Formats: sequence, structure tokens, C-alpha cells
Amino acid sequence: MRMLPEDRLLALTTMAAAAAATVMVTQLTERSWRLAFGEKPPDNPAAAEVSWGEAIAYSAALGLLVGLGRLVAKRLATSGLEHHLGHRPSGLRR
Repeated sequence: MRMLPEDRLLALTTMAAAAAATVMVTQLTERSWRLAFGEKPPDNPAAAEVSWGEAIAYSAALGLLVGLGRLVAKRLATSGLEHHLGHRPSGLRR
């Protein structure tokens, strides 16, 4: 079986990890919002029916948590790939 070039393997691994993290963090954020406020978060924070405060709070929380989740997932995926390969992937640069 032929292996993908390291740069493509790195890209696929980090994209998959980031996508999974986005789904998990979004679900966790929605559950946390329900726990904290007793209602589901806004489906569309830009809708006129959603207050500015609620729209800003939810968008800021979701954006921050998704960004952090993706960062953690990508770093863990990269570390795992590095361990699997036995060296730093060639496509990984500072």
C-alpha cells in the first residue's frame, strides 16, 4: 500500500482533527448555553429577534471556544503524526 506524501498526510490529519473539534466544541457550547441560561442558544445571532447582548455573547463564546478547540486538535494531531512517523512531518514549519 502506497503512503501519502507527508505534507498531504499532515494536511488531511489536521483538517480532520479540526473538523471533529469544531463539531464537538459547538455541541458543548450549545449544551453549556442551555445550562447557563435555561434556553437554547440563538440559531442565527444576526436575526432581529435576538438581542445585541445575546448575539455578541454567544458569537464571542462560540468563536473563542471553536478557535481554541481547533488549535488543540491540530497540535495533538500533529504530535500524533510526528510520533507515528518517527520524525517531524516535512510540511510542518513554524
